[in-house]
Amino acid sequence: MLSSEALDPTWWHISAIATEIGTTVEAVKEDILRGVYRNPDRIDGEWFVTFEEVERVFFASVGGDSTGLQWGELTVAETAHRLHMCRSNVHRMVAGGVFQSARLSAGACRISAFEVSWMQRHAEKYATLPEVARLLGLTHHAVLALVYRGAFKTMRRNPFSTGSQRLFNVVSRSEVRAHKRQRAASAQARRLARKYAEELRRQREFILPDGYVSAPDAVRALGVTRERVRQLCEGGELGDAHRVGTRWVVPKSAVEKRLSAMRTRRCATQKGKRR
Repeated sequence: MLSSEALDPTWWHISAIATEIGTTVEAVKEDILRGVYRNPDRIDGEWFVTFEEVERVFFASVGGDSTGLQWGELTVAETAHRLHMCRSNVHRMVAGGVFQSARLSAGACRISAFEVSWMQRHAEKYATLPEVARLLGLTHHAVLALVYRGAFKTMRRNPFSTGSQRLFNVVSRSEVRAHKRQRAASAQARRLARKYAEELRRQREFILPDGYVSAPDAVRALGVTRERVRQLCEGGELGDAHRVGTRWVVPKSAVEKRLSAMRTRRCATQKGKRR
C-alpha cells in the first residue's frame, strides 16, 4: 500500500518518492535539480512532485528513455502479496505484458516496486465490471446494458488485463458510488410515490352513507341488470337514489320496497295462472 505521505493524492514529497523507487532523498533531490522531474514545487524548503510526473518518469524509464533512475524491484511472491492475488495470476500478467518493467534477473522475474504501487493505486481508484455489479446489486448483463447506454463516463482500459481477456474495462469507484446513491434516491422516490398514490387511493375510497347500498348490491338484490338499476335511479323509482361522485347509491328501504313489490306481483301472476 502507498503511504499517506505518498498519496496527497496529487503531490508527493521527495521522501515518499525515495521510498517508492528504492533510493535516497538526496538522489531524488539531485534528479529534481537535474530536471528529470518537470515543474516541481518547493514549500518551506521541501520539494514536492506531482504523482503524474513520477508516473511519467517511471514509464519513460521502462520504455527505454535514459533518466538515470534506479527503481526498487519486487519478486513475483512479493508482487502477489501486495496485489492480493495468487502467483499464477502474476505470472499470467507478466506473460501478457501487463508489467512493463518486468525483467529476468538471475533466473527470477523482477517487477518494479513503483509499478506495483501504481497498480495498487489504480485498483483502489477503479472497479472492474464484476465489482460494479456487486456494488450496485445488479446482474452482469444489467451492468453491460448501462455500459452500452454510456452511463459510466470514467470507463477506461484495465491495466491488469492481458491481451486475451475480454470485458477489460474498469470504472471509477467514485462514479460507481455516485451511481449507487442516485439509484437509491430513485428507488426511494418511487417508494414515496407509491406510498402517496396508496394514500390518495385510500382517501378517495368509496364510503357508503348509512342506510344506503351501492348499485352493484342493488343489482344482486333485485336480480336485474346494472343498466336497469341505472334507469330506475334516473327515473326516481328507487326513492332518494343519487350519485356520490360517479357512483349511484340507493336507499336500502327503497330496494326492500321494490323487492317486496316484485314478489307481490310475482305471487299475483302465479295465482292468475292457476285460475
